[in-house]
Amino acid sequence: MDLMHLRAEFTAAGLERFADAIASLARPGALLVPHPQYDEPLPIGSSRLGGVPDVPRGFDWPRSDGRPMSLVAQIALHELPGDAVAREIGLSGWLLFFIEFGDEPPFPSVERKGSALVHIPAGAELVRGALPQDADPEALYWPCRLEFVERWFLPSEWSLPVQALGLDPEECERYGEARMNLEADGFMKSVLGGWCDEMQNDLHAQAADWHRCRRSNAEGVPVEATDPSEWRLLLQVAGEEVAGMDWGCDGGVLYVMVRDGDLRAGRLDAHEWFTQGT
Repeated sequence: MDLMHLRAEFTAAGLERFADAIASLARPGALLVPHPQYDEPLPIGSSRLGGVPDVPRGFDWPRSDGRPMSLVAQIALHELPGDAVAREIGLSGWLLFFIEFGDEPPFPSVERKGSALVHIPAGAELVRGALPQDADPEALYWPCRLEFVERWFLPSEWSLPVQALGLDPEECERYGEARMNLEADGFMKSVLGGWCDEMQNDLHAQAADWHRCRRSNAEGVPVEATDPSEWRLLLQVAGEEVAGMDWGCDGGVLYVMVRDGDLRAGRLDAHEWFTQGT
């Protein structure tokens, strides 16, 4: 999908007067296509779902309640296709995302975060991470090599930016159908950047609210919520069976959200993550 194709699709859907405004909402991202890695180990520093991360010597493995967390994704940012996605992320090096692993699929809450988002700067010398002695090898997701495909993405029809366009109910339905036609990969997919494939509620507003609750709890005084428009999707991971990933509901998807300013400044501990399903 390119922007010219996008405008043509929404014009054909009877939304010509909104076509330019809709096109302005499009964001570049990368579709993540996992390939199982059964035999050969993945090259050091390469992108992957699951498995063991590649890290600098002396890396402090993330923990939740004293237990080692499991790697969900390692993204080598130099492998991203095209310049648009790299500019959207605004970092170089590697991004690693971990979550706690238990008998049940993971589920975040305001009281319990259970995740770690780590940035390793470009130029770092990496080695294959050593699993902590108290880690359960069965708690690792299965390693999959990642292939990236550049895409443009649009927000869902019930997102705040689309609601702000002033579409009536019939136009909103036509927007959703046109978006579905453009995003041929479906709505339950793994993505870096772009927009969320929300299935229950607007995740930008939820991220702002949860962040407010965490800060209020940490500081012991009420704080104001951040502006939902400041939050963006960093990573979306579908329930990828080839990696043994199950987010606890039919068609479940995991989302990692960050604020633009925090992402650019490398303040990744301020992220929020959620799961949704159909």
